[in-house]
Amino acid sequence: MIKKGIIRILEFIPLSTFLILQRVCDDRWREIFLICAFLAVAVLVYFHIIHRILNRLNLGINYYLIVACLVNLSGFKPLNDFIQNIRGMGLIISIIITGIITFFFSKYRFIPLDTSDDTIVIKRSLYLLLATILCGVFMLAGNYIFHFHIVFIEIIPFVVLFTFQGILMKKPR
Repeated sequence: MIKKGIIRILEFIPLSTFLILQRVCDDRWREIFLICAFLAVAVLVYFHIIHRILNRLNLGINYYLIVACLVNLSGFKPLNDFIQNIRGMGLIISIIITGIITFFFSKYRFIPLDTSDDTIVIKRSLYLLLATILCGVFMLAGNYIFHFHIVFIEIIPFVVLFTFQGILMKKPR
């Protein structure tokens, strides 16, 4: 069995690769999305094979990378421009959609917990979904109203979101 730490590292490979490549590869978005979508699919397949639930935030991010790759490969300019313009907001939108879908259609909800008390899972899933929406609002306001630096609008919200998820994932008392 693979250790929990290695599993967590595997979950973050598509996102971390995306963040690194977008900083060093200038405007080569087609290649960036292709590489990251391939990694996202590989992670999804691997987690399916080992019967592990993928962290829902990373699941949403992986879906975004796959969809963005398909849009980029389509060559449809309006969609490509849209994907490029929404940047980090696209990740948040994808996480919100994933959160809503998993909340209603997955027995593990948006935040899978090892507990038999479904009310705790529902409550914590709603907290995480609300936090994701608030991060999206912060990103929009920071970008379009206050014109914050990219660190404030694209990095800090994700750090806060993953930290908050870690807190919510702790065993219920």
